[in-house]
Amino acid sequence: MRCFSTWKDARMSRGWRNRRIAIECKASSVPAPTQGFWNALEDIGAWEAWIVALIEGSYPLARGVAVVSLNQLHKESDGIGRLI
Repeated sequence: MRCFSTWKDARMSRGWRNRRIAIECKASSVPAPTQGFWNALEDIGAWEAWIVALIEGSYPLARGVAVVSLNQLHKESDGIGRLI
């Protein structure tokens, strides 16, 4: 597992079933990823990303990027929730 830090936000990546994923946690019900988030996705070559926020359910933010609750991450992630 590698951690990337841009500004004060941390990004994690982990090769999982030949995919690289990114997870970012935000203490907000309306998360707004910074340019550092998008740069980190490109830097690590993330296949998909989840922004875990204080919400219920989930919604797509961009191609391959979803905003999710922690519970929804576990449900939608096809087992990746076991990593957290």
